[in-house]
Amino acid sequence: MYCRTSARRHGGEVCATRSAWTNPARTLCLVPIGPPRTTYHGDFRRGGTTGVEFELPVAGPAGDTDLDFTIRRTEQQSFAHTCHHGDYAGIAAAYQAIDRWIQDSGRRATGPPTEIYHVAPDETVAPAELLTEIRVPVTSVVLAVRVHGPVATIVDTTREILRDQGFEVVGELDVAEAMTARSGNEFASCSIIVAYHPGLALRMMEAVGAIAPLLPCSISLRADGALTVVETTDPGLVLERGDLGASEPTGREMRQRLEALLRTLADRCAADDEVPGAASRATAQAPGRAQVRGDR
Repeated sequence: MYCRTSARRHGGEVCATRSAWTNPARTLCLVPIGPPRTTYHGDFRRGGTTGVEFELPVAGPAGDTDLDFTIRRTEQQSFAHTCHHGDYAGIAAAYQAIDRWIQDSGRRATGPPTEIYHVAPDETVAPAELLTEIRVPVTSVVLAVRVHGPVATIVDTTREILRDQGFEVVGELDVAEAMTARSGNEFASCSIIVAYHPGLALRMMEAVGAIAPLLPCSISLRADGALTVVETTDPGLVLERGDLGASEPTGREMRQRLEALLRTLADRCAADDEVPGAASRATAQAPGRAQVRGDR
């Protein structure tokens, strides 16, 4: 849980002192269980102003208080992170490094950055001893799962699960067969399934007056040795780049349904693998999980 409060601060004037967080926590009879942190809700530039949220991990009951603090439980999430040693004058380089890493990794940020003060100014007199961790919540651009089994078999299973979850399959393409026929060269097995969900399509039509590129969705399946990799694009990325804010709730549900599709596919393949004589198709990767770190 986090004890949180919000404020406006001028750029360059936020001071990370433990007493600013721990004193109100003691007033509320809460026990600090981690270092304090600050989340910046906007550009943080010297001379300007931005909204900030002060947080302190605590043990105690969640709920509203009579003070300017709220105690909340937080959900598990993936984040990119790096650590900055030294005073805050050079911390911009750490932010630039983490931005480059996110871009190069094929992921995208899903929220504002947070600074965690493992060694804060009130704990040391030497600026070189300061230790600040920077975290940025991220998600993978591609939702994916890897399962054992040939592409043709996994295509059949994927089609069944799609229909069980209310999707309609409107097209399929054996990419390897098409490319082999065109070039005369052999290609590893690869197929694409195109599907859409009528209910979500209707909601999007009502919200934005058009069907966005995320409806219908494409699911690719490709061979990787004895494994089949099943992938689809995160619909949130499509909505973000397409400036379709009105359809954001539909995009969130679409992502949830696609994640459920991949989880169900992995579970079904794993269950089949436990049946004597069945083809080995156990999952090897959770869908859509960024391989960085997870934290509460």
